[in-house]
Amino acid sequence: MTTLLRHIPLALDGQWSGAAAVAIVLTAASIFMGTIYFILSTLFGWRRAYFITAVSLMGFLIIISLVWLVGIPGTGPGFGPRGRESAWIPFAPTSEFASDFQAEIKSFPDGSGWDQPGNKYFGNSDSKHTGAIDSVGEIDTVKLIIEPALAGYFQKNPSLNGSVDPTAYDFRRQLPPEQEAKLSPDEKTAPVATIRFRDVGGGRLLLGATIPQTAKHPQVTVFALRDKGTVYVPALEFLVTAVVLFALHLWLLARDEIKEKMRLAETQTSVTTVPTKIS
Repeated sequence: MTTLLRHIPLALDGQWSGAAAVAIVLTAASIFMGTIYFILSTLFGWRRAYFITAVSLMGFLIIISLVWLVGIPGTGPGFGPRGRESAWIPFAPTSEFASDFQAEIKSFPDGSGWDQPGNKYFGNSDSKHTGAIDSVGEIDTVKLIIEPALAGYFQKNPSLNGSVDPTAYDFRRQLPPEQEAKLSPDEKTAPVATIRFRDVGGGRLLLGATIPQTAKHPQVTVFALRDKGTVYVPALEFLVTAVVLFALHLWLLARDEIKEKMRLAETQTSVTTVPTKIS
């Protein structure tokens, strides 16, 4: 029940607070559930009507949450309410965040477990590993996060003589000779960084990069963790809560019907035949 209440804002149609939000929820509940409950109460009484309404509502939520969770033709998994999206979290090797990865940081860049860019991580279990994370493709994504993060870091630590311009921390990976020869002069100006990836378990991917010293900043080693997020958590919460409440109200409905049958059995009277004497 707490899970359902926490997701009530999904039904507010953009009205997140105030009288408008309250009015939307009450009106929707009155129209879509209240009218059905009222009709059922005229047939079964208020208690059994509640059980029937709750079982039907929870059954609908089970179906819709399964659609949100695994998808249907035309949609994909995670369709519907979504939790925190996956994201790269940059951090310095001396930061508090890095305390969970000290063993990995100490072995960077050539220790066991660190891979050159080019591998694919996670993904589906099919032979092509569809949906896998391409480490080469992730480098540009991480750069967009690392560059402003480094600029902010040196802004807070001016004694380290780093630049506060994010573009000063541009870098690229080492390419094979044939690809290196195809680069334009502007592309070659970006320093070649030592970049490694490492699977740290639990669906998490760690990137380490050592950016060489330039005229604008000293040599910098920075890491980034790919947090897988909680995309499927809201749909899963809906599903688990709906299954529990469905089972509970179904049991209450069955118990109420059994009690009703017992009451009817107790009130039934047998027909007694009284013999009459004809004189």
